[in-house]
Amino acid sequence: MKLAKRKLPAEIEGQPVSLLPEDPEDMWHAYNLISTGDIIHGHTSRKVVRKNDATDQTSAERVHLDLAIKVRGTSFDPITSILRVTGAVVTENEHAPLGSQHSIEVEPHRAFTIIKPEPEGWDSVATETLREALSDDKDGALAAVVMQEGVANICLVTQFRTVLKTRVESVIPKKRDTSSDQEAGMRRFYEKVLASLQRAVDFSQSRPLLLASPGFVANDFKNFIAAKGRDSNDKVLANVAKLATVVHSNTGHVHSLNEVLKSPEVLAKMKDVRFAKEALLMDSFFDMLKLDDGRAWYGSKAVEKAVDEGAVGPGGGALLINNSLFRSQNLAVRKKYVAIVDKVKADGGEARILSSDHESGQRLGMLGDIAAILNYPMHDLDEEEEEEAQPVIPRHHEDDPAMLDSSTQDGIQTSNRLDGQAQLGLSYAHLGFWREYTMLPFVIIKIADHSQGIPDNILWDWTHHLSPRENATEICTLALNAGYRHMDSATAYRNQGPSAASIPASGLPREDIFFTTKVPVKKKPLGYDTVCALVDDALKETNLTYIDLILIHWPYGGPEARKGAWKALVEAVEAGKVRSIGVSNYGVHHLAELEGHIRELEAERGGPGRGGVISVGQWELHPWLTRPDIVQWCRERSIAVQAYCPLVRGERWGDAKVVAMGKKYGKTEAQILLRWSIQRGYVPLVKSVTPSRIVENTGLFDFELTDAEVEDIKTDEYKPIAWDPAMEPLEK
Repeated sequence: MKLAKRKLPAEIEGQPVSLLPEDPEDMWHAYNLISTGDIIHGHTSRKVVRKNDATDQTSAERVHLDLAIKVRGTSFDPITSILRVTGAVVTENEHAPLGSQHSIEVEPHRAFTIIKPEPEGWDSVATETLREALSDDKDGALAAVVMQEGVANICLVTQFRTVLKTRVESVIPKKRDTSSDQEAGMRRFYEKVLASLQRAVDFSQSRPLLLASPGFVANDFKNFIAAKGRDSNDKVLANVAKLATVVHSNTGHVHSLNEVLKSPEVLAKMKDVRFAKEALLMDSFFDMLKLDDGRAWYGSKAVEKAVDEGAVGPGGGALLINNSLFRSQNLAVRKKYVAIVDKVKADGGEARILSSDHESGQRLGMLGDIAAILNYPMHDLDEEEEEEAQPVIPRHHEDDPAMLDSSTQDGIQTSNRLDGQAQLGLSYAHLGFWREYTMLPFVIIKIADHSQGIPDNILWDWTHHLSPRENATEICTLALNAGYRHMDSATAYRNQGPSAASIPASGLPREDIFFTTKVPVKKKPLGYDTVCALVDDALKETNLTYIDLILIHWPYGGPEARKGAWKALVEAVEAGKVRSIGVSNYGVHHLAELEGHIRELEAERGGPGRGGVISVGQWELHPWLTRPDIVQWCRERSIAVQAYCPLVRGERWGDAKVVAMGKKYGKTEAQILLRWSIQRGYVPLVKSVTPSRIVENTGLFDFELTDAEVEDIKTDEYKPIAWDPAMEPLEK
């Protein structure tokens, strides 16, 4: 990217910067520079319709003109590097009236001008992005081939994105064939990979090449390139082989690239390249997160609190934030994150703006696009985060006795389509959960009136409550008195003891309460011995004779650790310490692995049934993260699906569709989202410490969304607002 000069129309005010993009990487920079509300001035074309008054006929032609528009939106295709900017015309032109809509296509080798109107103008983040765009340092682009026998993925890795340029596949004769056939097959494969590499990557200028594979495939390919260059006297190929670095990867697929980028060989060769530093920084963050020492936090609210306290400053403090947050169409959102970056820099901390399209940025996206490493520990930054919504219309359920009685048995029969739910064929009876009553799947209910006893066919509540340990007993007792019957805790939450203390405090029979906890804690990694000890600790801390459900909280630790942890839970069930077991945050690949472990344990421990049963799975689930592959996997096996963060921590309040449905039904946005979860077949887990919200969250059974509304709220987005270990590879 270069600075260019262009004369601007006199009536446009602001701070103009004229730029000349030269390559696809510059187009990516331009995309990140242009925000909603900016003025873009450049050369464009427009279809003009002319009318011949004499013949009353019209004709159309495309005219070229210089035009300025106020940006309404941008679209960027990273494969073709086409950047299209749309907005309203702000300069008078005979072919484009003021206020009319127009699109300018920003192209390489054609200058354009950005004006960022006051008062925001060129803020610190935009200025830093511009500085990076104008940098002449282009040696950060790394060509990479991640390969295995018969498969090669050719990528271009820069400071800002990882692009899969092409994928090569070739059939290699099996080892049972003659060695000469296999060698010939590998030579043909290497020929195809080299030809594709030369087409995809320009090696006319020296650039590093990374070759990664399991076994000796990458090393053999490097030798093949060197021999090819020597035999053909091709100095370019000889130089490519000379500059190539061979490293080990677990597979030949693209997802192995993240591990490769952290290898010592790559860091030594690319020690000054930003993406390598960011990969290490993300790795350090996840290591600290596992330690649970109070120095690693994610999510906008927790990070904002830490920054306000000056905890992301000198001495190791680092802010990690995705550039997608600065492309928000909401000016207030953009200003908030710019202020966070400015505060960290002013405090002497490191602020890293990651590309959401790069491997590290995608990992950060699993955490809600923002995280921080603190220079000193802080605890419970997220305790005040409540998934609460303001009512769409004024409703004070805590003062409305009718609200407490709205969930009558007859009303449930009509509004929850019990026949439709029952056909899923899952009963909670297998959880050991109120064995006297058949439990229909995925439905929650607030029991409002206990005076007439408990009907045999009533649906019990399956909504959780999670509270800070200081007032967990008080809040959970209130929730139990409001009709909740399921508490979701974890050893990592440090509140399972106080939460369980609410059971005797409520006066309710123990068998009427369903208590869940999770293992392990971050300071005690997953494994057989750890989980055995934590189960005993949980029973002692909660003062319970048994725990209804224990989940493995996350899959970190590797295959053997996961198998050992599951074996410990199976033994706990057999000993009567636990009634049911399951998993949390597992991906489909982790679940498939667990099925294999169950079969192995059955063989090792004496036959069918001795390997345990997956009763429940828990994931972040909401309209912006529906995980269809995981949900389908569970439903095919009659595994109950619990949804945490069903209210998206309030970060989606104001969504037009949800607000409109709230007005239609006279409900809050929270109630609409919870009702959506129920009708999708999830078991929503809601966090709140406010009495009125605890009651309000149960008001879900006097209305029902239509099938079309349930489908309309759902999106195809992948937008987690918490971490997402389900995406991690099996070896992690």
